Amino acid sequence: TVGLMADWSIGEEHRCDECGADVDVPLPDRLIEDTHAGKVLLFVGSGASTEAHNVLGHTFYDEIRSELGDGDDEMPFPDLMSAFVSRFSRADLLTAFVRRLRYIDSHPFFHRRATRFHRAVGQIPFFSEIVTTNWDDYFETQTGAIPLVQGSDFDYWDLQQRKVLKVHGSVLNPGSVVATRDEYDRSLDALR
Repeated sequence: TVGLMADWSIGEEHRCDECGADVDVPLPDRLIEDTHAGKVLLFVGSGASTEAHNVLGHTFYDEIRSELGDGDDEMPFPDLMSAFVSRFSRADLLTAFVRRLRYIDSHPFFHRRATRFHRAVGQIPFFSEIVTTNWDDYFETQTGAIPLVQGSDFDYWDLQQRKVLKVHGSVLNPGSVVATRDEYDRSLDALR
């Protein structure tokens, strides 16, 4: 069995600050065999790092919505980012994310929480291909993955080393970040 984050509630007496609602779940034999054979690709979204609610208690989305003074918590992420860029600038948006990332990284407690999943993945040699929408560099720093960020990088998908395909770009390459609705649309067209 492995620990997986679960969305269902468990009693507070069984919950800890570090692991939250982690529970052991049995994995199908075929999944274990395919993992050992290197046939499993990880797809990891934002809830695995800086945007996990147990890191700061609020997300980047929440920060941007607050900055805009927008009470609509149903607005899709790229539309909210577009509104922010329209009012301020794309540079201000990236600066806000970098500020959040540096704040998390400057506090060992927050950094441990934000990189917990990445450290666990880094200990499993069978995961050599990772796809993420995350802008942070935690797969690079915590698992040693080589980042594939832009079109010319994708030619190296066959590298024998662990690699991470960053479909929404990387904060270390600001021009690659996919945040606004227009950027999402262009990125989807390019990936097709």
